[in-house]
Amino acid sequence: MKKAKRLTSRATEFHGVSWGSDILSGNTGATDNNNYGPYQDHDFFYAGWKAMADTINEANGAERGGVINNSWGTNIRTKEVYKYSAEKGGWVWDHYVTPDEDTSKYTTGDVPDNPADGEIYMQTGHLAANTVQESEYEYFYFKKVYGEKFAAGKANSDKSFVDAAWEAVKGTKVVQIFTTGNRNMGNPFYRPLYPYFNPEAEKNWIAVAGLRKVSGFDPANPKYELCDGWNEAGLGKYWTVAAPGSGIYSTIVGKNPSVTESDDPANPAFGEPGYANKSGTSMSAPHVAGAMGVLMSRYQDMNAIQVRDVMFTTANHYNPDGSPMEGWNNVDGTKPADGQVSDRMGWGVPDLMARASSLASSITTWPTPVLTFGPTISPMSLSTSAWKKKRHGWPTMIRI
Repeated sequence: MKKAKRLTSRATEFHGVSWGSDILSGNTGATDNNNYGPYQDHDFFYAGWKAMADTINEANGAERGGVINNSWGTNIRTKEVYKYSAEKGGWVWDHYVTPDEDTSKYTTGDVPDNPADGEIYMQTGHLAANTVQESEYEYFYFKKVYGEKFAAGKANSDKSFVDAAWEAVKGTKVVQIFTTGNRNMGNPFYRPLYPYFNPEAEKNWIAVAGLRKVSGFDPANPKYELCDGWNEAGLGKYWTVAAPGSGIYSTIVGKNPSVTESDDPANPAFGEPGYANKSGTSMSAPHVAGAMGVLMSRYQDMNAIQVRDVMFTTANHYNPDGSPMEGWNNVDGTKPADGQVSDRMGWGVPDLMARASSLASSITTWPTPVLTFGPTISPMSLSTSAWKKKRHGWPTMIRI
């Protein structure tokens, strides 16, 4: 666990949204290429999350709690099979590959240009999460795999690494923030959707969908929309908000061992920090963690669970000109009224400017720790000059 640089009167860097909050980072020991399905060790993840929760409670007090941000994926990657239908004139999804399935005769690689009727094509895919049935399949698949591991004596319990996220904060005021996912699904993946199957966890959970500028963005009349290529609120709508996730100027780490020295922040030396534009719900979630830090600083008599509710019920879904953001309407086309939730955007976008006048009186005190757990440096680490340069054009409700 590593403590990030804290803003002082002489500092040249800060973490963008919640000035002065202490940020500590943990590492999953992997990258975003890892398959975060039902294959991760429960005890390893529990130890990481529990250490963060304990650190938060020690710093803030158990009655206040705080926030753990998680910017890494858990979608299950698998092999899926499509069958070409001459009648329908295209490829039709057929099934997921089973462990004992003979795939030697399946076409792989580039999609065939002139497939024969009934030809089978196999590619790497992701478990779908568009319907109740599909999301339940993912849930029970986790149960099955971890149950079999436990029965075979390969695990200490039948609990999954996602259960560990809940066990680490259960009975505390610590809130877990999770990304919905970047796979164009109607529901979040299992980790952000956990309270759907475990309702007791809902009060300690936040799921975050992605927001972006509309095509042809006009700074004179800015408009924003939900990133429809990423997972939406769906069954997790009652604990979901949306935040900027497209083209976010973020910290990166040099990955090329041959680069030993560099003055280019977009191509830093191996192991050194730099800055570049990144996209995904992993970019969105830290904005919400920062918003929680700001609101906890403002409402210092509230715990993190109460502040979470304030953030939800004061969220906004309007552009600066008063028009609703694209993506606020439900999947069926109906428009949720103010105060209701959308099955695509959840509560909307955290609206900190609604509290701007109140914030002004307490802007010098920022005691709230915000912790981040993931494979990379937190996207909230931004240089002052870079943040000022890049922040223009985002909604005022999140531009702090």
